[in-house]
Amino acid sequence: MFKHLFTPFQIGNMELRNRIVMLPMTTGYGEVDETVGDRFIAFFAARAEGGAGLIVIPFSPVAAGSPAEPGIFADRFLPGVSRLTAAIRAHGAKSSCQLITSYHVILGNGTPEAVGPSPVLNQILRRTPRALTVAEIKSIVAAYGSAARRVREGGFDALEVLVGGGYLLNRFLSPIANLREDEYGGSLENRLRIVREVVAAIRAAVGDDFPVGVRLNLDEQMPGGHTIAESVPVARALEEAGVNFIDSYTGWHEASVPTVAASVPKGGFAHLAGAIRGAVGIPVIAANRINDPFTAEKILSAGQADLVGMARALLADPELPSRYSRTS
Repeated sequence: MFKHLFTPFQIGNMELRNRIVMLPMTTGYGEVDETVGDRFIAFFAARAEGGAGLIVIPFSPVAAGSPAEPGIFADRFLPGVSRLTAAIRAHGAKSSCQLITSYHVILGNGTPEAVGPSPVLNQILRRTPRALTVAEIKSIVAAYGSAARRVREGGFDALEVLVGGGYLLNRFLSPIANLREDEYGGSLENRLRIVREVVAAIRAAVGDDFPVGVRLNLDEQMPGGHTIAESVPVARALEEAGVNFIDSYTGWHEASVPTVAASVPKGGFAHLAGAIRGAVGIPVIAANRINDPFTAEKILSAGQADLVGMARALLADPELPSRYSRTS
């Protein structure tokens, strides 16, 4: 019944027991000091025990003043991170740390502030972010490198960078939000510059043998935004930069186009992953509205992706992979 879904798969030197990727979700289970505690660990350990192949967990690489995602921007976070990765590994799954910078960061004065590439209204926040200086961009890039060192030391098996959702790195990539006239704005090459620098800083920190991926917004679903046509050369550039996999993403939180609602057909955005898979030689993860193994197998069988991402399905039923693997 499932010829592909429950077969092993290799990303670099990381071997997964199946093709099911638990996509990153903010649980709200972090501690108030932004560390990882028992409740957080128990949640992800249950999904590992339930049979997921790879579990992706969001962490903040920069200080942002919010416990929405736990931090990994200082060494004080390493004890909790090490406990988390050990618990996942004990159940046979692999773990990947997603480095996510959302809308706010803490810079010089120690106060969280909304920042972006340009002062373009953020409709989610209902405020206009302050444009980052070049020096601040360089400091954020360096913070990703430092965080990557902790990702590996903390026992994660892989790392991915989020360039999606209309968050900070995505806004640099987007022609809607990036109106800069310096080396970080204008052409697609310039808008991609910060992402390439982040990847380079990460690779320098973790070495050549550690799997590094990018969760890339393939189509922002915003008028005038970044589209799949631009994502093909971006994915190729990331592959050339040393990225080992592309985890597909679509939409902004500000977009009017639904991407995860029940009204969206199952696997309705898999064609975007398929367009990237046909253009690069690295593995591609399909995402959005893949909430049962039959839809997942169909996507794999059609050659639209190498792996499939599930989020709400595993939130609701952590044992879904194990139960269906027994029928394959």
